[in-house]
Amino acid sequence: MKRILPIFLFIAIGLSPVFAQIDIVADLKSDTNFKGQDLTDSILDLSIHIDLSNLGTDIANLKWEILTSSDTCMEEWGIFVCDNNFCYDETVSTNYDPEGSGINFPSVLDPGETYDFVLHVLPYTVAGCCTVTLDFSTIEDPETIIESLELEIHVNSADCLELVAVEDPYIAALEIYPNPTQAMVQLSNLDRISSLSISDVYGNTIEDVKYDGGLDMQNFKAGIYFLSAFDKRRNLLKTFRLVKN
Repeated sequence: MKRILPIFLFIAIGLSPVFAQIDIVADLKSDTNFKGQDLTDSILDLSIHIDLSNLGTDIANLKWEILTSSDTCMEEWGIFVCDNNFCYDETVSTNYDPEGSGINFPSVLDPGETYDFVLHVLPYTVAGCCTVTLDFSTIEDPETIIESLELEIHVNSADCLELVAVEDPYIAALEIYPNPTQAMVQLSNLDRISSLSISDVYGNTIEDVKYDGGLDMQNFKAGIYFLSAFDKRRNLLKTFRLVKN
């Protein structure tokens, strides 16, 4: 038995790195629904705080990546990250892309360490929403996602614009034209549309109208508007971003 014990001890020591682990947890600490924001402030910066923790027993060299939905995100918005290294430019979608952009700044977390990972949203005077996914992996294995957090961010808006209930083929196919427009606007299918609501970029309702096949925007000032289509029970069908020239 005395001869066997050192062998087991050697095996245990030799295998100990195998049992070392990285256990990353991203815990959302902020509300992502921003109401009553002053969108006349062109430099408004809205912060979403996330506790990023390494609950494992090994040092974590992390890669993070921001993924946004092109269908629901407002194209005017800017989004950027502050990790435990830097606050990055809003054009930067990841901290680790040495073969692409050349960025190589792993976010290092010691075992048991937590820091405040901050996602900044810059609405640039436009109300709306955006679905943002934050993926975390290690630089040793950047293709394997070890933690992911999906955020639906609203700014002075109750509904995600551009995409509502797309599982309904009718709604998915519903479009407005022409867009941009100088005067008349029409929708591609009238079957279920009863009324329209026109809002400005601050989320304020300008006008509610009964829809009978066309909408005259000629007297509206040039700019960006949001056009929401409702059925006869006042259920929202879809919201469109409309540009008036």
